[in-house]
Amino acid sequence: ARQVLLAGTERQGLTSSNSCHPTRSVMDSVVDINEGKAGVGGKVQVKDLRVVIATACFHVVDGVTITLRKIIRRLKARGAKVLVLTAPPPGGVAEPLTVHVESVPLLSCCVGQGDYHMGVKAGEEALLAMEKFQPHVVHCTTPDFACYAIGVWAREHNIPVMGTWHSNIHDYALHWGTISTVIRPLIVLYIQHFYYALGTTYVPSEIMRKKMIKEGFESKAHGNKLEVWGRGVDCDKFNPNKRDTRPL
Repeated sequence: ARQVLLAGTERQGLTSSNSCHPTRSVMDSVVDINEGKAGVGGKVQVKDLRVVIATACFHVVDGVTITLRKIIRRLKARGAKVLVLTAPPPGGVAEPLTVHVESVPLLSCCVGQGDYHMGVKAGEEALLAMEKFQPHVVHCTTPDFACYAIGVWAREHNIPVMGTWHSNIHDYALHWGTISTVIRPLIVLYIQHFYYALGTTYVPSEIMRKKMIKEGFESKAHGNKLEVWGRGVDCDKFNPNKRDTRPL
């Protein structure tokens, strides 16, 4: 049940970046939710699906938000409803179907990227919005404190929680000099704890999955799993059989 949504986008024929074998579909016309809240378990049609996506900076144009917006477009095209919980943009104006969490600026003191914020608390507005929205599943994309609180809320309401891995945040500390020997182990411990609680987290490639397992992000004791949500080439459309052998 915690594996069925992945991130709500089809990938028939798509492959991970280090392989050219088709991966399994991640979104069928019917989604099986075995561990949903009372009264929701069983089969849920995608057109009836309600998904909460919790992320840090939905308004910033980067690889994470481009991916999320593609996911949302695909979900909505199939009739699903999506609620985004995120830090507010400059000016604080919310996009439609987004609700702001409480946050603080991130990185602005060292690289001048004041648009980036880290969620520090879900906040009453976000919690009330989820209560009203009644999601079938919660998708966490960023291991900040607001996403952690949102995951806690979902588990308390018996709603499946899944995650996607977008950035090697703990490896950023490797560039911080001698202070990294103290800070990085603490960051790793927190991020491990964050993803242990999500049930299943989807990573971009098998190489990344093996790296994360080696670093302790999958734990039999906690019962969480790392799975590959492949990005890459559609081998049905792009393969050697379609090569144009005519001379240029």
